[in-house]
Amino acid sequence: MPRELFQKALENILEGTKLMTNMMDKVHSMSKANNVDLVFEPIDPKSKILNIVDSCRQQYGIDNLTFTLGDTHAILGERTLIYQLFLNLIGNAIKYSSKKIKPHVQVNSYKDGKSVFYKIEDNGIGMDLTKNDNIFEIFNRLPNTEEYEGKGIGLSIVKQIASKLNATVSVESTLDVGTCFLVEFRNISA
Repeated sequence: MPRELFQKALENILEGTKLMTNMMDKVHSMSKANNVDLVFEPIDPKSKILNIVDSCRQQYGIDNLTFTLGDTHAILGERTLIYQLFLNLIGNAIKYSSKKIKPHVQVNSYKDGKSVFYKIEDNGIGMDLTKNDNIFEIFNRLPNTEEYEGKGIGLSIVKQIASKLNATVSVESTLDVGTCFLVEFRNISA
C-alpha cells in the first residue's frame, strides 16, 4: 500500500474514532439526564441564565450579542436539570444567532394560572418546521445547521428533562428569521 494511501486511511480511521467517541459522550450525557435522583426545590434561574449567556458569549466569540433578560419567575425543579435545560435552549439560541450582523437573544418568563412559562427567543437561522417536525429526536440535525458545531442531541435532552420536570416545550420558528422556544413549568413554587 502506498504511503500516501496508508496515511489517508489512517486519518479516516482516526476521524471516525473521534466521531464515535463524541457520539458516545453525548449518549452518556443523555443517559445521565435520565438517571438523576430528583430533589425538587424552588429555583430562581436568573443567575444560571446570566452565567450561561456569559459562557456562551465566550464560547462562540460573540462580543456584539444583545441579550435581554425580562422577568424571571421561580420554578419548582431540580437544580442540575434546570441548568441543563436552559444551557441547551439558550446555548442554541446564541449559537444559531452568532453569525447574524446584530445577534439578539431574549429570555422572559410569566405566570399563567398554576404554570410559569419561559420564552427563549432569538433572531438566528430559524427552522423550517413544515419539512421536519422531529427536532426533539436524538441525532436529528436540520440542513441549515451544518456549518455549526453539534451532533443533534441537545433538543432531545431538553425534551427528556422537560418530561422529568413535569414541563412541556414547544417551538415556533421561521427560516432565516429566528426561533422561539416556550417552556411551561406546571409545578410552580409559591
